[in-house]
Amino acid sequence: MSCEHSHRLDAVVFARLLDESVSTDPSAGVTAFLCRWEMNDFIFLLLVENLKPAEQGRAGDVAWFSILPDSLRTHVVSRVSSIGGMTPADVPFLLTRCVTATVFIGLAAFLASRAAKTSDSRTWCRSAFLTLAWFWLLGPTQNPWYWTWALPLLPFARSRAWLLMSGLLFLYYLRFWFRYNWPESTVWFTPYVGHAFFDFVVTWIEFAPWFVWLLVCSRNQTS
Repeated sequence: MSCEHSHRLDAVVFARLLDESVSTDPSAGVTAFLCRWEMNDFIFLLLVENLKPAEQGRAGDVAWFSILPDSLRTHVVSRVSSIGGMTPADVPFLLTRCVTATVFIGLAAFLASRAAKTSDSRTWCRSAFLTLAWFWLLGPTQNPWYWTWALPLLPFARSRAWLLMSGLLFLYYLRFWFRYNWPESTVWFTPYVGHAFFDFVVTWIEFAPWFVWLLVCSRNQTS
């Protein structure tokens, strides 16, 4: 099973892919998850949608915040494809994974070095929480179940913004509602059908104000 990524993969498509391929390839589920699964993301979404060349997007699937010149995106995708031996369709998703993984490694190293300088158990627990939380935020899937990894350490977050995220993340399930009610027709005054409306509009409502509040809380803690 290849890592072709012509559109965002959700649970419905994922289940269909498994039905079609698991009988011949037992690793199909893991491959699809690592190479194609993307849902309710924000940071990952911003990057991947600005790496996809216009010809990879179907009508109504082009994100309104995809602002990088198409010539630049095409050049990057072609260059990485030739160097890495990947198909152009694979490049945006896998390249974004590399970028977010690099950012996470840097954050994890910073948090670990800061915790190593103190014997305060609360600082250790907060660093552990932030490591797990940012691992979740930088991934392509912000599933509520994955947040349970960080949830036991949430009391050490020292920020109400993280508490709010524990409630906001349940907006994840709205994607199924939009997909069911607007499977082919556009939602309200946008060019997007149900699943694309969630991806390109609802996730901004979910995450953008939250990131602003997190930044304000972080500045207040350091001031």
